[in-house]
Amino acid sequence: MEISEIMSKEGLNTIWKILDEECVREPYVVADEAQARLDRCRRLPGQAMEAFLREAKQARRALVKEDPGTQISEIAFARKILRTSGLNRIEQRGVLAAAGAKWDARAIEDALRLMYSDAHLEDRRRAGDMRKKFGGGSSNSSSGKSRSKGS
Repeated sequence: MEISEIMSKEGLNTIWKILDEECVREPYVVADEAQARLDRCRRLPGQAMEAFLREAKQARRALVKEDPGTQISEIAFARKILRTSGLNRIEQRGVLAAAGAKWDARAIEDALRLMYSDAHLEDRRRAGDMRKKFGGGSSNSSSGKSRSKGS
């Protein structure tokens, strides 16, 4: 394509057409990516609860936008955010109790913010507690030798 062809109105339309063919993704691909984003959404160690909740809601909105036929009920979304919040089962039960023992997404979000807004600060300690509980921990404890005062 020559410069003079590009400078014309038809040349610009041709360039846009070429770019669209190369860069615009099919709607089903975009919908699949939005579904995968929601599926992957979970609070990572060190991630603030607020950031996790924001990401979960954005992923849900993106999926509904890209695939309008998708229906995610409030109960399903409430379960999703609670089960992927990075909390253990006992902590999750506490959040559900604080939310009035109802699978209400808004109430669970509020309870997570209220009770665990600083959970990202506790993640390292919480991981250490789990290693101790399930037999991990320091190399001294796994060697099988015990220390006595006389040694």
